Amino acid sequence: MRLPQELVEEIIDHLSRDYSALKAFSLVSSHFVPRCRSHLFETCTLGPKNIFAFHNLLRASRGCTFLPHVRAITAFRYSWSDNDHYFTAIAPDLRRLTSVRSLAMKLNIIVDDANADAFFRTGFVTGFPNVTELVLTCNFDGYDAQPAPLIDMICMLPALECLVVREMSDSATGAPTTPALPPKGLRTLKLSAYSVGPILSWLHKYQHLPRVQSLSLPLLLRRDAPVVRAALQQLSGALLHFEFILTWVLDYSDVDPLTVFDLALHPNLTTLSITDRSWADPEEFDDCHLIPFVTRLAAPALEAVSFTLDLALYRALNWEPLDAFFASTRFPALRSVAFVRSSPQDGDFLHHALPRLSSLGVLRVG
Repeated sequence: MRLPQELVEEIIDHLSRDYSALKAFSLVSSHFVPRCRSHLFETCTLGPKNIFAFHNLLRASRGCTFLPHVRAITAFRYSWSDNDHYFTAIAPDLRRLTSVRSLAMKLNIIVDDANADAFFRTGFVTGFPNVTELVLTCNFDGYDAQPAPLIDMICMLPALECLVVREMSDSATGAPTTPALPPKGLRTLKLSAYSVGPILSWLHKYQHLPRVQSLSLPLLLRRDAPVVRAALQQLSGALLHFEFILTWVLDYSDVDPLTVFDLALHPNLTTLSITDRSWADPEEFDDCHLIPFVTRLAAPALEAVSFTLDLALYRALNWEPLDAFFASTRFPALRSVAFVRSSPQDGDFLHHALPRLSSLGVLRVG
C-alpha cells in the first residue's frame, strides 16, 4: 500500500531534527528525497574548518541538487583565521543559493584598515540579495581596533526585513558611509545591549523609524536613554509589537523606566511583552510602579500581553486595578494576559488575584 504523499511529508516534517531518520527515509524512495533534503540542508553552517570544502563544492558542482534546499546560512568569521579569505572567494557563487532568507553571522574581528572592506562592505556579505533576516553576534574588541562599520554591512542586504543583534561587545561602531540608507523593508528590530544606541541613531537619522513595526529592547544602559526616548516618540503609532526589559531597582548604570517608556505613545500595539528584572528583598521592594506604568496603555487592538517577573516581589500588590483594566471593554481584541515562567503555586495566586481575567479565560500562567 502506498501512503498519500501529504501523509508522508507530514511524517518527514515530524522527524525534521532527526537527521539519521531523514537520511534513511531519503533512501527509501525518490518521492521522499525532496522533503528530506528540505530539512537536511535547511541550514548550512560555515566556518574556518569547512569553508574551503564549501568553496570547492560551489565551484565544482554546477549541477549540485541540494542548493535550492538551503534556506539559512550560519557563518563563523574570525579575523585571525588563515581560511577566512575563502568567504570572499565564494561571494560570486553565493547568489546561486536563491532560497536563502536567513543569514546568521558570528563575528570575532579586530577591525583595521586592511580588513574593514573584506568583512563589512565587499565579498561574502554581498552574496545575499534575498536575505530577509540578519542575526548578528559580534565581538570587535582588540587592542587598537578600529570602529566596526557594522551599519555599512547591514546596508548591503537590500531585502532585509528583520535585524536581530543577539550580542555585541562594548566597542565603537563606526559611522556609516554617506548615504547609508536603511533597507526599505526593515520592519523588525531585536537589539542587544551596546547595539541599541548605534542602530536606533542610524534609523532615526534617516527617518526610518516610522517604518518599524516590531521592536525588542534589552535592559537599557543609562547612556542610551536619550536615544531610546527619541526613537519611541518617532515610532509612536507605527509600533505593533513591543518587547522590553526594565528594572525598578536602579544602580549607577540603570535607566528609570518612567523617564524613557510611555505606553500611551503606542495606540496600535497588538502584542506587548514586559520583563521585569528587578532584584530585591521582597520586604524592601517598592511595588508601586508597575500598575501605573502599565495602565498608561491605550491600545484597543491589543491581542496579547505578557509579563515575566518575580512574583515574590509582588505578593503584597493590590492587583485589582490591573485586573479591572485588562478585563474592561477598552481591549475588545484581547485574547491572552500571560505570566511567563511562573510556578504552579504562582498560578493559584494569580487566578485568585486576577479573578476577572481568570473568568474570561484569557489568563495564562506558565
